[in-house]
Amino acid sequence: MAATEEILAIKVSINELVDRISKSEKERVFLILLQPDVYPSLISNLVEGLCDREDVQGVYVTITLPYRELASILGGRQIASGKILFIDAISKGTVGKVSADNCFFLDGPEDLIQLSITLEKFVKETRMEKTFVLIDSLTVLLVHNSKDLIMKFSHHIVSKLRSYKCKVIFLALDEKEHRTPLKFLSFLSDKTFQPIEPAPQEK
Repeated sequence: MAATEEILAIKVSINELVDRISKSEKERVFLILLQPDVYPSLISNLVEGLCDREDVQGVYVTITLPYRELASILGGRQIASGKILFIDAISKGTVGKVSADNCFFLDGPEDLIQLSITLEKFVKETRMEKTFVLIDSLTVLLVHNSKDLIMKFSHHIVSKLRSYKCKVIFLALDEKEHRTPLKFLSFLSDKTFQPIEPAPQEK
């Protein structure tokens, strides 16, 4: 692969990543490039860190794990479910009909229009001083949609949520076949990070 195709990412520990995103004021859009072994530690620590203030509300778009499985992971870390609204784009296609008070279930990851509309509606309804949106993950969206469509979707979401002054965090596996849309999203982002350790504890 040519060097010009590489994505410049800041390599940080998970704890440092959580700290930098949660405390950031001016920077609002982040791309996190993951290795699979980092994922479980990252999502629990990231959500817990972002929800650690009273004036914060989160919207978690899950395309990787079904809502029930994700809620179990996050609930195990004693994260107050009332602080997070979920948009689930995977359960209907994997486990069938489901329902939950704090989750909206999309028909599938191919329906980007429904996802955009629902996400904007949820952000408007939070009415919190500080809102974060976590999209997990761009990789799965790329499995179900074309690269061009995902780049258009990413541009729309970033532009719209910047206008609401949200923090937006995109998760993605760092895979060569998705390098073009990932470079595009990195260009749209204020910072691109790459967590370098799977364990949440600092040494």
